[in-house]
Amino acid sequence: MLLTGGGLFALAPEGAVTAEIAAQETEALTVVHYTSAEGLQAIIESGTLRAGTYVTLPTEVEGLTASEIETSLEIQPGRAAFSTTFEVPQSQLVIPENGPLTSGSAVQFQLIEPVTPGPFTPTPE
Repeated sequence: MLLTGGGLFALAPEGAVTAEIAAQETEALTVVHYTSAEGLQAIIESGTLRAGTYVTLPTEVEGLTASEIETSLEIQPGRAAFSTTFEVPQSQLVIPENGPLTSGSAVQFQLIEPVTPGPFTPTPE
């Protein structure tokens, strides 16, 4: 699924956006955020994920190793060392300026407002 402008749209298997509204903006969506050990420490100290933080859907990275996640999400080596999965209202997600998909074809969003994340877990190598 993909949040665009005023609603949530379904993604076709090849990544094309369809015009079918899948849910209301106020419904919660489960997302995942990845970070390095240093990033984790900063998040713990601040207690939140900042506005503008990138997240993806858990189904986009299911079964991938940390290095495969880094490639798929286009993040630097080591930045998939830890993850947190949490729910956020769909109205608090926007499509990043660089588009709804990474070059690895993973769906991506950015948080509009800071969020208190759930617990972090190490990502399997």
